[in-house]
Amino acid sequence: MIGGIRQALIGALISEARPDPEKLTDEIWAFIAGALRLTAGAGIGKNERDKVA
Repeated sequence: MIGGIRQALIGALISEARPDPEKLTDEIWAFIAGALRLTAGAGIGKNERDKVA
């Protein structure tokens, strides 16, 4: 899993047209969630991220 995240970040950093940070984060999270077989209701929603202390 770490290798997949590393590759995604390397690809984003070396490309001339940098991807949208939020979209990249969502795609990496989807990769992690898929690898861990998380359900759609697992974790917190986007709107709740800032509320976590």
